[in-house]
Amino acid sequence: MSVIPLFPNLPPNPIIVVGGGLAGVTAAIQSVNSGANVVLVEKEAKLGGNSMKASSGISGALTSQQISLHVNDSVDSFLEDSILSARSGKDHARSLLEILTDESADAIKWLTKVCKIDLSTVSLLGGHSQPRTHRGLSKPPGFAITSTVISILSDISERYPQNVKVINQAKLTDIIVHDHEVDGVVIEFQDSKYRILGPVILASGGYSANKELISKFRPELSSLPTTNGPYASGDVLSLALEKGIAGIDLDKIQVHPTALVPFDSKIVKDDQFLILGAEMLRGAGGLLLNARGERFCNELGTRDYVSAAIENTIKETGDDRVLLVLNEEAAKQLQLNVQFYTAKGLMKKLTAEELIEEIGCDQQDLHQTFSNYNLFADLQRDEFGKVHFPNIPFNLLNSESAQESFYVSYVSRAVHFTMGGLKFNGNAEIEHQDGRVVSGLFGAGEVTGGLHGDNRLGGNSLLECVVFGKRAALTASSYLLKSLSNYHKL
Repeated sequence: MSVIPLFPNLPPNPIIVVGGGLAGVTAAIQSVNSGANVVLVEKEAKLGGNSMKASSGISGALTSQQISLHVNDSVDSFLEDSILSARSGKDHARSLLEILTDESADAIKWLTKVCKIDLSTVSLLGGHSQPRTHRGLSKPPGFAITSTVISILSDISERYPQNVKVINQAKLTDIIVHDHEVDGVVIEFQDSKYRILGPVILASGGYSANKELISKFRPELSSLPTTNGPYASGDVLSLALEKGIAGIDLDKIQVHPTALVPFDSKIVKDDQFLILGAEMLRGAGGLLLNARGERFCNELGTRDYVSAAIENTIKETGDDRVLLVLNEEAAKQLQLNVQFYTAKGLMKKLTAEELIEEIGCDQQDLHQTFSNYNLFADLQRDEFGKVHFPNIPFNLLNSESAQESFYVSYVSRAVHFTMGGLKFNGNAEIEHQDGRVVSGLFGAGEVTGGLHGDNRLGGNSLLECVVFGKRAALTASSYLLKSLSNYHKL
């Protein structure tokens, strides 16, 4: 049997990063800053992955932005919200969530001060008790953050090719493991297989676009569309599990309540890739209405709660149409999003009369829905437990008796995020199925599991990419330094 050759002309003694989304690129940059050489392997033609698509921002507590805006937040409050969202998975998630929330302000400081990314706008998302999800003004947050960090890594690799190598369109085919120790990986590149030796950081993403894995772990979700690109295939996860590496919470798959359906077709196919309706649409005051023109939930509840409420109202009404409705004030606050969704045919501006016709309800019914909502806003609590009422009131007519305008989308539940993945600890070390740490193997981002419990809060995915991307790099760099030191002592 022939020996697989080493990949030629690589930096010596590198840390190998598998995956080029925000977690992987952050890990690569931190590894370089820690004095290590890096080889980043990405199966797609370009770096970015699902991180580029994140639509609401990155969450953090006690940030300089919050302080400037007089937001009364705390790390304890952020932790409590995250634990509450984790539900039954809160016990094993707690220690990881403590790290995530405690280091959130530093993560945002790194992005703003070092990477020079605008994160000046702070929004309230579902499940958060305070506004703490950060984004900029001019670009979608996932794109703004991830593309900037990619540019930084590209600049480093161009200036220091002897230290950093990025290999695109290279598929991981094997993890070289011997007796609980990883020695490197095997990749397929340009129809040939190569070995790359060194400690490995897995940052390859989740499996929300893999129908086979969804059917295996949560068969009842296999008929739903997904917000993920086809690259969210879980191939690295599957490979690692075959190697005896531990998985955790693999049945914890997040269904997002507001994927946007093409407005004119209103048809959802189970194999369809849908664009996510950013959570800040509801954070800015968007209402969810069923086919009777009725509200049916707290729009600012956690994703699993709102998704379940949508499923229930569809069963109750016998009509699968659910609409997300913004008034003019909310739309002004979210001009960038509204323009994008409208251009994509996912949102339409309607008059009050057109909205009533679109829903197919009586004018009095919709008037009553809006009147009740405005009353609850005055009382600062509604029958669903909602206590935040941004951009009120909702009226069919304005003060001059002219029709109000609304920005309207049809929404669908869609598979969005996989909380489950490879089991890891606070140092980003990945564990074997027997409970022991696998030496030389680290993880960050959606490929790992156990951090979010049953349900992830909005804005915590980009946050985990930065926090644990950095932690994985620091631990891997320390491991590499110790390994090289021991080698030279021989």
